[in-house]
Amino acid sequence: MFEDSFFEETQININGKRLNNAYTLMNKDIPLIDIDEDKDIFDIYYDNYAFLPYGLKAFDNLKYVDFVNWAMRRVLVLNRDNAKKLLNICGLSQTDNFEIAKACRLLSIDDCYWLRLDEDEKWDNFDLRNNSLSKALAQIALDGVYITISGDVTTPEFTNQGSYPKSWERTENSLRLLKKSKEYHESEREVLSSRILDILNIDHIHYEMIEPIEKQICECDCMTDDKYSRLNFGEFDLYCRKKGMSALKYVDEHYPNDFANMLVVDYILANTDRHPGNWGFFVDNYTNRIVNLHPLYDHNSSFDETFNDNYGSIVIPGKSMLDAAKMAKDQAHIDLSPLLKIDKSEFEACEADYNAFISRVDKLL
Repeated sequence: MFEDSFFEETQININGKRLNNAYTLMNKDIPLIDIDEDKDIFDIYYDNYAFLPYGLKAFDNLKYVDFVNWAMRRVLVLNRDNAKKLLNICGLSQTDNFEIAKACRLLSIDDCYWLRLDEDEKWDNFDLRNNSLSKALAQIALDGVYITISGDVTTPEFTNQGSYPKSWERTENSLRLLKKSKEYHESEREVLSSRILDILNIDHIHYEMIEPIEKQICECDCMTDDKYSRLNFGEFDLYCRKKGMSALKYVDEHYPNDFANMLVVDYILANTDRHPGNWGFFVDNYTNRIVNLHPLYDHNSSFDETFNDNYGSIVIPGKSMLDAAKMAKDQAHIDLSPLLKIDKSEFEACEADYNAFISRVDKLL
């Protein structure tokens, strides 16, 4: 919980005024749960139950503690570069993720959930995809530069997942994510992976380097919009396990080709970071139903120097990534032969092992 002194000491309001202990969880302008922590109120709008997050619909007897756990999973990880600087400059706790989640109203670029304080507040005034963002906090998140800020700021930086420095930037025509390398040419590897997926004609988020290249920053368009939100596989897996279902079986039955493509691509790219948080589904914002797998993204850990054919698959437990790719190859229907023509210099620029890449392609041809 927030302490009274916390409100007095900070000068910055994240995404509007500071949260008190009474609020409503919303999906756009649809009320889902009324919560008053002081009065132990946790009232669910059962008529709107279908619009709850999958991570909350998972529970047949939904409780306040389930809401708290779900909310804390939306917050940035403390080991992400510049995370502590972001929290410090805004006077936020480094030990209480629920405190951080409430301070930023649970707002995320990925979906349409937020916390409403007053009945006159509307989604259109808080939607991060369509409102101005704090350039100051974005610069801290990306570059770690301390900048003095005060008053009200609107930002998605506290719900930006992952461990690499990143921030959001609004251009004239789009909302774009900026990602910065740490030390191993991760941004260039992201762009090289994007180029390979272009060649294979596989649905993915397109990345490109920002000039000058020396900044080691790549960027991409936001994958969500007014129509579609993103649901990560980890949250859907929780939902399925609570309902006695298999999330992997669901994916394999409903989206076999896209799923197979991912398994093949991850082996070829030596992408060892396909954890449950960086793949998943598009959800229709007007029905809260899954419509398909979202495009592939987040390949800055590709061309892992420690990779070998026995590397275990995170997606398919008990199988190596090579075995998973071989199993998926026929279903994927990907023509890999054009990859043999990629110029070796594209790998040299980001210090990726070209020969190991070609060897992996050969094993699946």
